Amino acid sequence: MYSHVNQNKLPSHSAVRQAIHCSGYLKYSPATSGCRRAETRGLVAVGHPLPSSAATEIRLHSSTFMFRASLDLKLIFLDSRVLALTGYEPQDLIEKTLYQFVHPHDVHSVAHAHRTLLYKGQSRTRYYRLLTRTGGWVWLQSYSTIVHNSRSSRPHCIVTINHVLSELTSPVSHTSVIVGMQQYMQNEYVH
Repeated sequence: MYSHVNQNKLPSHSAVRQAIHCSGYLKYSPATSGCRRAETRGLVAVGHPLPSSAATEIRLHSSTFMFRASLDLKLIFLDSRVLALTGYEPQDLIEKTLYQFVHPHDVHSVAHAHRTLLYKGQSRTRYYRLLTRTGGWVWLQSYSTIVHNSRSSRPHCIVTINHVLSELTSPVSHTSVIVGMQQYMQNEYVH
C-alpha cells in the first residue's frame, strides 16, 4: 500500500504497484548431520525501483533525449535533441542498433540491462559511454520500458529515456574503436 495525504489533509491509501529490480543471494544455514542439504534461511538482497511506464510521458530536459527501438535495440525513432547531445542527426541512426555506438568496455553492462528489460519489462542501465559523431564519447544512463501493442498485448517496441551525464570526451579514431570492439568481443566469447 502507498499512503499519501489528500487535499483534506487526511491520509488515504491506494494500491500502487511499482517494479523493483532486486539482486542478491539466498542465505543458507549449515547442513546438520541428520540432514543432507542446507536449509534456506532467507534472502539477502538490494532493490531499487524501476521507472514506471509514466516515465515515457515525462517532459525531457535539455540533457535528455528519447528513442524508440525494436526489441533487438534497432533504432526506429530519435527525438531532435540527439543532435545537440551526440552530433548525430536522428536519420543517421535510424535502422542501426544501439550496440553499434556503445563503448566496447560497456557493451556487457548494456546487454545485461537489455536482457533485464526483455524479462521484466523495464530496466535502468549503469553509466555507459556512447560514441558521438566526432569520435568522442558521452556518458549516459538510460531508462527503458517495453510498450505493448494495445490490440494483441504483445511487446511492440522499447521506449528509452537517455540522460547525458557528461560533456563530450576526447575523440579517438573510428578504427581504434572498431579494433577495440573486436578485441572485446573476441575475449568475451573465447572464455
